[in-house]
Amino acid sequence: MLKKLLILLLLTLSVSVYGSKNWRKVSQASYSALTDVFFLNENLGWIAGLSGTILKTIDGGSTWFTPMDTLPVITTMSSIFFANENIGYAGGSSNLLLKTLDGGATWNQVAVEATEGSIYSIYFADENIGWIMNGYQVLYTNDGGDSWSIQLTGVATELRSMDFSSPGHGICVGGKSGVYGLYYTNDGLTWNQAPNPTNIPPVYSRNDLYAVAMADDNVACATGWGSSAAGLQPSFTLRTSDGGKNWTFVEQAEEDRQYVNMYGMTFMDDLTGIMVGGSVYKGTVAYKTTDGGLTWKEAYLPFGFQGKAISLINDKICIVGSVGGIALSNDAGQTWELITPVINSSLYDIEQLPNGNIIAGGFYGSVMISSDKGETWKSNFVAGNNVCPTVENIYFLDNNIGYAAQRNRVVSKTTDGGLTWTQIMKDTMATAVNNFDVQFINENVGFVVGKLASDISAFYKTVDGGNTWTTQIAALPNELNSLHFFDESSGVVVGNESVLAYTGNGGDTWAVANISDTTGVFDFNEVEFFNSNLGLAAGEILVKSTDAGKSWKYIAINGLPSKIEAVEIVNESNWYVTGSKYLFQTTNSGETWTNIIDLEVVTASTNYDLFVDTLGYPWLACGSSEIFTVSPEVSVKKTDDNLLNSFVLKNNYPNPFNPSTKIQYSIPKSTEQNVLLKVYDMLGQEVATLVNETQKAGTYEVEFNASKLSSGIYIYTIQNAGLSASRKMLLIK
Repeated sequence: MLKKLLILLLLTLSVSVYGSKNWRKVSQASYSALTDVFFLNENLGWIAGLSGTILKTIDGGSTWFTPMDTLPVITTMSSIFFANENIGYAGGSSNLLLKTLDGGATWNQVAVEATEGSIYSIYFADENIGWIMNGYQVLYTNDGGDSWSIQLTGVATELRSMDFSSPGHGICVGGKSGVYGLYYTNDGLTWNQAPNPTNIPPVYSRNDLYAVAMADDNVACATGWGSSAAGLQPSFTLRTSDGGKNWTFVEQAEEDRQYVNMYGMTFMDDLTGIMVGGSVYKGTVAYKTTDGGLTWKEAYLPFGFQGKAISLINDKICIVGSVGGIALSNDAGQTWELITPVINSSLYDIEQLPNGNIIAGGFYGSVMISSDKGETWKSNFVAGNNVCPTVENIYFLDNNIGYAAQRNRVVSKTTDGGLTWTQIMKDTMATAVNNFDVQFINENVGFVVGKLASDISAFYKTVDGGNTWTTQIAALPNELNSLHFFDESSGVVVGNESVLAYTGNGGDTWAVANISDTTGVFDFNEVEFFNSNLGLAAGEILVKSTDAGKSWKYIAINGLPSKIEAVEIVNESNWYVTGSKYLFQTTNSGETWTNIIDLEVVTASTNYDLFVDTLGYPWLACGSSEIFTVSPEVSVKKTDDNLLNSFVLKNNYPNPFNPSTKIQYSIPKSTEQNVLLKVYDMLGQEVATLVNETQKAGTYEVEFNASKLSSGIYIYTIQNAGLSASRKMLLIK
């Protein structure tokens, strides 16, 4: 890890024990998991998700905000649909149906008397006529939701999706345990059950259907189950050409088969459609058809989340899904942009580069980068070769060249500080084959450890920058979790069941080290060395070496609540260990320890990794993309500061306001271009342009006077050099 290089910078720092009042959260996930997306036109769109999430965009999906202050009921929202720019509906669990008359600024619950279920699908033909599907029934309204009548009930299995091509033609589908629920209407009033589909290959162990989309009144496709874990079962796809009366299985070309669940589907016209899904290994998976669903070709997306829903408006495509992922294309899928600032992920590693940038990686192949000491973050994914497995460890040689050890045997490389990645060790579909740690001595010589299967060690070495690898399988008695090499020859590895081993010939042979002052068998998660002699190995216990890993001594930590996830050595006497709800520090080489964490601030259940920055402050990487530190908050006071390196739009003050408020923003030196700051109402109508000029790097403040506007919620949006941000403000008169 690069922390081993940065640690030398800490030698001149005084040792401090940080009080509980210093802790602060510098990062958290932007959104909960997202379940549905709907665009009314190229500018206005809405998203639904878990924990009562409803988001809105007024700029075509570049920025999203929460349009309301609260919802009548907080639960999982599964569907969202707008009849026009004002009237919309959102459906959730326990038959929750919400209605808005002001574009989402306020919502009221609509009474629905039906069998208990989740409202998975909503469709309205106009302001009054609409349908909802709650898994077990289809209900109809002709008065804008004031009253509902049951059109379909007593279904064969739970229904998961409904779609209409026109008010008189609709289809809803579901499937589970060999039972199909395929229903259609050709008058919008009565529903009929279709027979089971034909020509289903015997390879399938399940027939779950999660999505349906109609290309026109006759052609529709449905999709769902796929798996590689239960045998190779390609993503399940059905097609009808007679409005849902009969269905056939769609055989995929072998080169296009993916073995994942597909959750969302839509058609752009009668020929062109896209379905989305994914898995933890594959990341986001999309198929595209240009012949009305007869054939489907994979369309690569460089993201790690599972696509749950998709919306198409002309050339604009928006995909949302797990971990709060929002992906946007404005050119019909030729190029894509990840919109979500911070993906919801468990962060298994965090590092600081020599230039001060902080990078963290973890589940779903996610990576977060901050260039302003954690004040702002930008997410991307370590994706390559059409896969995006979980990142277990990151190692950087310098500010630009870095490596990621990933599950499914992947090693990836970046040459631009983590912005883009390329595989240098090819992936495998075998989920038990994982890499857990990586280190490169230079651009040619590198080492990787992990497992081939449960309890079977794997060690890899390259001398040509990853073009080729030599492999050692089961050279040591159990899985390997961490490594540290001092040079091309000498190194140490640790793993499960007390694996502590060292080599002097680049890993060709290994000698097993012993632990003194304790008995038993222990798993070790991480090894860290301060210099060529002093090192710590941590896991179920903590041990110390003073001879480059050839022997180890047990270090007692009184009150240690659980296994150690990570360890950090600042100098010969100042060490840290962290895990579930603790960060212990010693300033006397392990003689005594103090838990310095403030659990009122650091609320994460597990701290997966830590580093100590160049100023001596500890940082913790946790679940839900949460990062905590005692590093003081960065504040910018000068308006002509040419050293600014982040794009920031701050909350207006005061808020609420009447009639004026101040808006502050920062422009980095790298983007000294035209700055556009505008204010919109909740319908997306522009009400003011506050800034429209080229500005130099610095922090600016502008006053907005709303004396001529009526009370309500307004959105202010800034755009600069392809970057954009939006915030909400409330005018109360």
